[in-house]
Amino acid sequence: MSLSVVLIAAIWILQSLKFVELVLSTKASIKMFFKISFLTLPDLFSLIIPVSVFIATVVALNRMINDRTYSVMQSAGLSRFKICQPFIQFGLFVVLILYFINIGIAPVAQSKMRKLQNQLKSALPVVLIQEGVFNEIGKMVIYVREKNRNYLKGVFVSNTEQKNRQKSQVIITAQQGHLIVDSDEPKILLFNGMRQTRNTRTNKLSTLFFKETIIALQKEDSKSTTMPRPQEMPFLKLLFPDPKLSYQEKMKMRSEAHQKLTTPLLAIIFVLIGCCALTSGQFSRRGQLKKISTAVIAVLLVQAGTLFIINQNAKYPEAIIINYSVLALLILLLINGLTGILKSKVAFTPPQVN
Repeated sequence: MSLSVVLIAAIWILQSLKFVELVLSTKASIKMFFKISFLTLPDLFSLIIPVSVFIATVVALNRMINDRTYSVMQSAGLSRFKICQPFIQFGLFVVLILYFINIGIAPVAQSKMRKLQNQLKSALPVVLIQEGVFNEIGKMVIYVREKNRNYLKGVFVSNTEQKNRQKSQVIITAQQGHLIVDSDEPKILLFNGMRQTRNTRTNKLSTLFFKETIIALQKEDSKSTTMPRPQEMPFLKLLFPDPKLSYQEKMKMRSEAHQKLTTPLLAIIFVLIGCCALTSGQFSRRGQLKKISTAVIAVLLVQAGTLFIINQNAKYPEAIIINYSVLALLILLLINGLTGILKSKVAFTPPQVN
């Protein structure tokens, strides 16, 4: 348990570093930083906990072998499978916990984290606007003569707009302005000004005087901001996506659903690998270094192979079937390695009838 906490804490700190720049640039509170960082933990669990369970299994079995507890249990008539049964039961319990995290907790955490990030990003242009300098925000250039919190004086805005495949250069000047920050995007409410629009193709200039107008500082793709990512969607919607979606989008959603189903199985597979490796062969006074090394290499190969197949799920539907088949075959082979069921059936010869 302590090992899992250390691994999760170490990787969580590394993951949290990518939010430092966003929090500092928006001058958000330290509370907001920790809130966003903690929402990344459910995704880390599915990666770290299976490895932690494997390490705990290897450490416990190695200790049992070195202090002869394993030999005493064998002398009492217990088979390898019976001795390793508590580890297997613990591995199955971890699998259930990971399913609960992947299906129930992780999508909610991802959705909340994205909302918080969007809130910080929407406030970023407001923070970046400084008085007395030309502030570049995307394709927009803004100059403010005076700024007192969200109140502006002497506002100049230069922007490029495109309507009906025609580009226009827009220049807006206003005596006063007020910054508005909401959940969607920041805006500037301008008072007593002039808007000049020049068509870049015809070079025609139009002028409009206004008492009040509003401009958006950020114009992001509405689909990218409102459309939830597969990581944020409920499990059933991933497994049975909307038929109206494109084939590629449906494959991405199904790939995410099957990833949530397959990654928890690595916990029981890693436990079985540790049990098979350390309980095989004879006891060595020199230690179990070779057996432990073999188990570590096997875990790395399984982890790498599983991640590779998962990454192919969205491109090739056959990869989903291959992934389940490989994991099921691994579990059966490892259980057979502990029980020897197949060996006993092969060695069995029926009595001959004269």
